[in-house]
Amino acid sequence: MKAAGDLTGDGRPELFVAGGVNGAELWILSGYTGGAFTTATQMTTTSWADRDFVAIADYNGDKAMDMTYRSAAGNIVLRKGILGSDGVSTVLSSLGTSAGSLDGDDVYGATTFTVANHPLVYGSPDLTGDGIPDMIATNTAGALLLFAGTATANDASPDTLDADGWTTVKRLG
Repeated sequence: MKAAGDLTGDGRPELFVAGGVNGAELWILSGYTGGAFTTATQMTTTSWADRDFVAIADYNGDKAMDMTYRSAAGNIVLRKGILGSDGVSTVLSSLGTSAGSLDGDDVYGATTFTVANHPLVYGSPDLTGDGIPDMIATNTAGALLLFAGTATANDASPDTLDADGWTTVKRLG
């Protein structure tokens, strides 16, 4: 599950959920009313059971929201969204599949983020002040690491935010 800002231009946040049979389907919940979502849109019927959402943010500066996720192989994948005709919203279907996106899926990580090497990954808004989303991850030694983002990849040389104590943490974010 990954909360997103307002992607549809209705002033309400969207929620991305891997659900359905064995968590294999990608759903986007929209139209949050303060107690419920008014619309549930199934984006795919397969492929999401072994993926982790990292972030929903604008990585390439085109005002459309993009999505990063960790694949089963440990790659961080960037899927670029398409800006809606209103110049504000993101076409939701552009985040559903690689074929529907701006230009397909790209490997975004400069290193491989397998669950064994980096148990937790979390995409964040810009933490480094350059206007591009960054990523926080833990490693097997229990350190909390900051991977600075760029428009095409994250930095392979992370900054250590905390050297230890993160092995018992179950989730970031």
